[in-house]
Amino acid sequence: TSYIVNSTFSDNRCANGGAISGLGASMQVLNSLITDNTATGTGASSGQGGNGGGIYGDGNTYSYVVDGTVISGNVASEGGPAIFFVSNDRTGTLTIRNSQIIDNSGESFFTAPYRDIFYLGGGFTVTGSTVQ
Repeated sequence: TSYIVNSTFSDNRCANGGAISGLGASMQVLNSLITDNTATGTGASSGQGGNGGGIYGDGNTYSYVVDGTVISGNVASEGGPAIFFVSNDRTGTLTIRNSQIIDNSGESFFTAPYRDIFYLGGGFTVTGSTVQ
């Protein structure tokens, strides 16, 4: 597991994962600020990107925890302008606690009711957080 603690990611650009990206790797993002980042690609699953303006994850069995973190102002033209999380074998988990995930934009697909997140996996929980 990778730990990102008390960190700021702002004004970054990448095809997938404007600020943070992981392939099959678990991570915890704790007490951090992720703002104004952009997933610059287009085409989503075609391999051209555009997913996860703030945070991008793809793989099989892995987990993400976002706790005490603000994710705001990020852009993704495809899925998950704040967080894009896909566990291909449907075992991965996403946990969001005590966080503010607001005012992210541009998505063409998302996981209702959260327009800022695209999630596909084995477990998704949100507690003590504001998520749009």
